[in-house]
Amino acid sequence: MSVRSNNIAYKADAVFVGGGPVGLFTAAQIKAINPDAKVTVVERYSEYKRKHVLIIDSASLSGMTDHPELKKFAETIKKSNTIATSKIESDLKNIALELGVKIIHEKVEDPSKLCKKFKNAKVIFGTDGAHSIIRKKIFGGEKSVRETISHIAEVKYLTTGEGHRTKKILKSSIKHYSHRWVTEHVGKKNAKGKTSITIRLALSKREFEILKGSGRATFKDPLNLNSDEDKKLIPKKLLSTINKWHSIKKKLYNETAEDVKITATSLDVYKSKEIVTKKNNITYALVGDSAFGVPFFRSLNNGLLCATKAAKEFAPKLTLKENDLTEASDKYKSYVTSLAKTQIMRAKIKGSVLSIYFSAIRIVSGITHLPLKEKIIDFFVKIIYQINFLVNSITSFYSTRTE
Repeated sequence: MSVRSNNIAYKADAVFVGGGPVGLFTAAQIKAINPDAKVTVVERYSEYKRKHVLIIDSASLSGMTDHPELKKFAETIKKSNTIATSKIESDLKNIALELGVKIIHEKVEDPSKLCKKFKNAKVIFGTDGAHSIIRKKIFGGEKSVRETISHIAEVKYLTTGEGHRTKKILKSSIKHYSHRWVTEHVGKKNAKGKTSITIRLALSKREFEILKGSGRATFKDPLNLNSDEDKKLIPKKLLSTINKWHSIKKKLYNETAEDVKITATSLDVYKSKEIVTKKNNITYALVGDSAFGVPFFRSLNNGLLCATKAAKEFAPKLTLKENDLTEASDKYKSYVTSLAKTQIMRAKIKGSVLSIYFSAIRIVSGITHLPLKEKIIDFFVKIIYQINFLVNSITSFYSTRTE
């Protein structure tokens, strides 16, 4: 049942703050494992508005609860691992409702009021994303890890008819032309005959600062390439790369870019200092981006893995008379801490490798403009810097394994 919130009290063993993919996936699995458990999801929006594309690794669904509806969901993911956020949220919402999860629509600003509404709750899960109100208000918002490893621009546009994936060799030429990595996602043609295409390009720190300095280039207020005024706010080299991309697509596929919107974001790694805590006889647990986050399309995948672990540990305990979730909390915390260390390390290494790669490209491309000696020195200085970064990261990683 999905309802609007009001001031009445609800009975629930488990409450989720945030009804995105991770919250719904965890809630659905808990009900599948323990049908007698009362599970409620508190979600701000009654309709999902997010349309950005997610990439799901089918391995992230391994070990999930054995249930027919969840199996169908997994099979859908295996057929196409790229999926719009609104689609995965809608599918998981239907599964959760079918299993008996209650969904109410309310913006949670004060978790203490939530506790009064759900007086009998044994556990409240923070599945409310990177800017989690649960992490901020209950856990104090402290993070044990917080670093920016790269910056990207996301360029979204529409084209009439079927979209075309750019051939690998052409992507490579763009990379060498612009000295930046590029990824592309081509959506499916909609009812209006339009196809949505998204490209992501690496930004220098300076380019990122210029875009953010405009006060725009956000997901809520993107820059529009069709506006002459907005074009002035885009760094020249970035604008040149985007125009080059569109000219290639136009020449090869007769693809015309419409409604081109640009946003800038940083690729961060972070981890909450605490994952599980207990206050006033209620256990609080962070799942998904509220617990830790990494870039390169791994955040949701990690969230799904944590969702499965949380469901398996907490679900069997929710309908027991005694309210002792210590063992479940410890096992879940240990799992998330270990996974976070591994994934954060991988993200740092990938960021460093990309940095080394494009440093080399810049050097080779400009070799005719500066003396060879200076170029070689510059190259090895950059290599040494990145190796030093990797060594420090690995040392930090292994030093925490004994904690």
